[in-house]
Amino acid sequence: MNILFVAYYYEPYPGVGAKRVFYWAKNLQKFAPEHNAFVVTATEDAEDEENVNVSVIKNYRNGLWGYLFKSDPGASWGYLLKRWFKNNNEKYDVVLFTGNPFLHFRIAGWLKRKMGVKIVFDYRDPWGQNPRRITNNISLYIKNRVNIYLECLINKRADLIITVNKWCVPFISNKNQNKIKIIDNGFDEEVFDSVLSSGNIFIEDTNKIRFAYAGSFAYDRNPSLFLDIIQKDKKLQECIEIIHIGEYSNWLEPYNDEKWLVKLGQKTYFETLAVLKSCDYGLIFTEGYTFESTTKIFDYIGIGLNILIITNIIFDKGAIIDYTSKYRNMCLIENKREQIEFFLKNNITKRKLVSTILDYRFSRKVGLEKLIKYLNGL
Repeated sequence: MNILFVAYYYEPYPGVGAKRVFYWAKNLQKFAPEHNAFVVTATEDAEDEENVNVSVIKNYRNGLWGYLFKSDPGASWGYLLKRWFKNNNEKYDVVLFTGNPFLHFRIAGWLKRKMGVKIVFDYRDPWGQNPRRITNNISLYIKNRVNIYLECLINKRADLIITVNKWCVPFISNKNQNKIKIIDNGFDEEVFDSVLSSGNIFIEDTNKIRFAYAGSFAYDRNPSLFLDIIQKDKKLQECIEIIHIGEYSNWLEPYNDEKWLVKLGQKTYFETLAVLKSCDYGLIFTEGYTFESTTKIFDYIGIGLNILIITNIIFDKGAIIDYTSKYRNMCLIENKREQIEFFLKNNITKRKLVSTILDYRFSRKVGLEKLIKYLNGL
């Protein structure tokens, strides 16, 4: 069976959006020799892997859809993707779209009619009904309603819909819940095994207690209060170091000159894990939505970090609780000055270095095995 992965982001793109689909494509034949993997992506530096044929379609961000939906690069890429399919003589049995972005998913109905392929949608995040997109801005509100409408139409074309946890299911616009299957984001066990067996690299060890944050910030994942507390307390600065791995963020601008804040920029997955291995705490900032299952939590748990979750809304259920309920080194506090100050001044401690036993339930290997099972059932 020929399986095409349509992935706007793909290796070597350093963001989390490329990791899951890259693992699936790279290892498909390893776990299912009867299947052939193909990839089409907008990531310009993407290259063929062993047993994976990779095609690159550069996105020029033009066309009417691109103009109307500037925040979703899939809107303009959909035109180019459709043209590529028309000129492509390869025959596929399954086409798997992974997002975000999402608006290139709209060509799935045309693909199904013209080529008779099975369609799979992989929603790493909710799309139209994502609570993080609730807004009072009338223009954005209208676009969100259009996205919900489009998602309903598009999902009717799907033979299978994948999402990352059970809490995301209600936010997928689809009346046939039997189409929806769950595959956790998880961690790449191959890279983990390599990092855990190596020495600390990329960042020198210190006597300070290190808090690491891997990823981007947003209005509802805002580190300002946490960083402001450290900035105004000299004693905390003497014992704490903050490590940020990811693209530069405007949320960090007020702290650019602080020596206790180390901005490493984007790193490969291996480098990110190697840095985390040298830290004591993994940070998570969240609004408190039940469906949020940030991929970094699997990396924090796998490395054996203490985890500090700072939430705008205290919660006692949801994906994060599911993943950490049996993890002893997790603390959840509200994003309020008194709670953060109390934790930093009374509870922080160096991580105990113990041998890490990976929970392979959340490995990408197990995720790929589930995917193959679902594809074979189409």
